Amino acid sequence: MARRVQIDTIELTRRYAEGESASALAKFFGCSVWSVLGRLRKSGVEIRSAKEQNEKRLNLAPDEHERFVELVDGLLLGDGSINFKNCLYLSQTEAREQWVWQVYGLFAELGVLTKLMRRGSRKHELEGRQIVEKPHRLLYSPAYVELADQRQRWYPRGKKTVPDDVRITPLSVAHWFAGDGTSNPNGTLYLCTNGFLPGKVEFLADRLSNTFGIQAAIRETPRSNQFMIEVLRRDDAVILRDQIFPFLPGCIHYKLKHVRPAHYQRGYGRLSDDQVREIRARCDSGESLGVLAE
Repeated sequence: MARRVQIDTIELTRRYAEGESASALAKFFGCSVWSVLGRLRKSGVEIRSAKEQNEKRLNLAPDEHERFVELVDGLLLGDGSINFKNCLYLSQTEAREQWVWQVYGLFAELGVLTKLMRRGSRKHELEGRQIVEKPHRLLYSPAYVELADQRQRWYPRGKKTVPDDVRITPLSVAHWFAGDGTSNPNGTLYLCTNGFLPGKVEFLADRLSNTFGIQAAIRETPRSNQFMIEVLRRDDAVILRDQIFPFLPGCIHYKLKHVRPAHYQRGYGRLSDDQVREIRARCDSGESLGVLAE
């Protein structure tokens, strides 16, 4: 005679509502999937479809969801993407591996289980040009319901575009800058916007100006119909730098080396004899020039 399995219906319905599959629950309670489904139906629980069952959910708190969207927006303003399967991707050269690991950690804090893969160099064609990619790190995520929502925001017709409710915050702009930002010897700062239409680039420039109290303007690049955003005044570049710097990993700091106040003068920042002696001593002990310069 078959042994009758005791199933705690309250725990069963709670765990199913939290996202566990019928097969996982059957294994936990030591019974068949049909027993689990039958008990759930008797309890008035609506059974999920196979598609719904395979979808992963994060169930983020409101503040966690806001941080999640800020991070996604920052990545998608730059080098990130979400494919049609609702998986997020970020690919960077090994020189920026520290940034990729930082993104991995930030997602992990929110319960987003991304993976990292090391990939070798490869060639591909982009807009009629032959691109040779150096060895790089690829970060990618599973398909989450929350990423499906972000895919709808960023790819409403299958092509990437800036949503009207894009988050422009120090966190999002830091990751945008990490992927697509730079500065020049004149002390101005740039954010690339390749692929976005001029109207959307102007919209982003206005949002940057209003959010950070700076003057940002759209500039055409040498490539046809490609634009970028320039922070015009050196003091404004310093304001933006100070806002995003706490969110940037060390491997990105070199992009800000030219950003300094307008009153910066030749001779400003010269080293004293004591500083020179300290630098030499710390160099001899193994500290890098980048750390010492900072």
